[in-house]
Amino acid sequence: LECVPRRECYEFKIMDSGGDGLCCDHGDGNYKVDFDEQLVKVGAAFYNDEVVEVGVCGETAAPTKAETASPTIAPTIKTVKITKAPTPAEELNTGDSKEESAVK
Repeated sequence: LECVPRRECYEFKIMDSGGDGLCCDHGDGNYKVDFDEQLVKVGAAFYNDEVVEVGVCGETAAPTKAETASPTIAPTIKTVKITKAPTPAEELNTGDSKEESAVK
């Protein structure tokens, strides 16, 4: 058992030259991989080898120490009056056309 830095990526590789793994038709063996006190993998059936990555693996963004911009002031609330647009029938009834003037 060896202590390793937690912020690295490690590869656990188990190999079997017989190509029959650790279990099943050839016995009752298995293996277990723990990292940072957490179970990562339990295995038994594999062929020639099996690989398990543990730790911080893959692409991750590096932490930054740069300060973020200060928040802006709160937005102001603007009241907007919304009115209903007249329908075509309403427009005809409210207009002063020559025909309406003549009928009056």
